[in-house]
Amino acid sequence: MTRSSPPPSVNPARRRRPDGWWYPWIFVAGFAVVIAVNGALFYFATGTFNGLETARPWQEMNNFNQRLASFRTDRERGWTVDLATERHDATLDLALTVTDRYGQPVRGLAVEGVLWRPTRAGLDIPLRLAEAAPGRYRAVAELPAPGQWEVRAEARQGDTLLRLRERLDLR
Repeated sequence: MTRSSPPPSVNPARRRRPDGWWYPWIFVAGFAVVIAVNGALFYFATGTFNGLETARPWQEMNNFNQRLASFRTDRERGWTVDLATERHDATLDLALTVTDRYGQPVRGLAVEGVLWRPTRAGLDIPLRLAEAAPGRYRAVAELPAPGQWEVRAEARQGDTLLRLRERLDLR
């Protein structure tokens, strides 16, 4: 007679899992995806261009009516400004021509400005344009990066102020 071995004991830890045991993990994975996407959006929202164009927006807004009056005065004066640019590799040659309502060059202006990068702070280039010919003011700037730039210039002659703002695509 042979002795039969005893039946294997059933280990409670090795029981079969019920159907659908993994359904709660779908919700956990979904929340993990939402948290990861929100974290990425938060990072890009705080680490890139903040949208501020000026250091003191409240003061700029309060002076808006004065700026509008200044623009009206510029228009009434009849001065026109033409901006010509010529790019040579990493340098940009800017030429500003100012004429009065009769087409005569406006001489003796103090012209200053900035080559402004709208999408990235810290790359702005200050400009001081010198009179190269009667009514024609020039400056040369070294470009740190290609892309969208904006020329913002002010020409002064005593109390008279003329502003220029023009977007450039320098790719």
